[in-house]
Amino acid sequence: HVAFFVARVLETTALTVSLPPNCDPPFSHVLRQFYIGNPGELFNRTVDAAYAILVIAGSCGSQVLPLHYFAYLALPLLPLVKMIPSRAVFPRMALTSVATLLLLPLAMVVGVVMSPLILGGWLYFDGALHPLAAGPHIMIIFVAGVLLVIHSIGAISQAPVVMILTTHIICLAGGLVELHCIHYWRWRRDHLWAVALLLSLFFVVMLIWSLFQGAIGKFAKSTEIAIAIIWLTLFVVLSESITGHLRSYYRSWQQRHSTFSLETPDVPLLG
Repeated sequence: HVAFFVARVLETTALTVSLPPNCDPPFSHVLRQFYIGNPGELFNRTVDAAYAILVIAGSCGSQVLPLHYFAYLALPLLPLVKMIPSRAVFPRMALTSVATLLLLPLAMVVGVVMSPLILGGWLYFDGALHPLAAGPHIMIIFVAGVLLVIHSIGAISQAPVVMILTTHIICLAGGLVELHCIHYWRWRRDHLWAVALLLSLFFVVMLIWSLFQGAIGKFAKSTEIAIAIIWLTLFVVLSESITGHLRSYYRSWQQRHSTFSLETPDVPLLG
């Protein structure tokens, strides 16, 4: 703790005597030893200090570091105060900074909660929310992802995510039966199926990672992993059955790398 405190104080002193850029060095011989005259080095040191502040704040927020480390966030106020052109501006800047720090978590929560609605509006105006298009599947993946993020911070259990995947598995199975056996509906083939496929792969990776990070039992963990794999398999099969992207890619790869191809002759062979 002492070494960390000394390092922070020395770094704060160097930035305080060197900011704003291109300022005159201090008159004190002791403080002049901390002066950074090179603009490139000053920029790198400032970026390093900002990154250290973010790491300390994040570590304290996630309880990796004790809460008293928040006190180190007061050290950057010294170089910041020096960069203010007028002392009359300081109260307004301080009030703005405090309001930003207080409203930022609220804005993040509102953004996470409202993101499915924003995505739904974009898909609606893009005409992709048709039940036989990829839009509803993207919405389901996005809502499940938001719930997974909320679960990762300990706000809710993982039961809503499992319920969404289980319900979607039934819908995917029904879609495969209709597509290959009934042939009544006309499924829409668009570019958003590829986006939905990538989102589903990313979601399953994050879900499995969160399961291994959690403290649930082996049976529950195995069950949820099996549900995720079954869901991903059905979604890949449905997407490929509609779009044929993987088959098209394989055929193009085969044409580029094959030395011959088998074709049906146009003229019947005479025996």
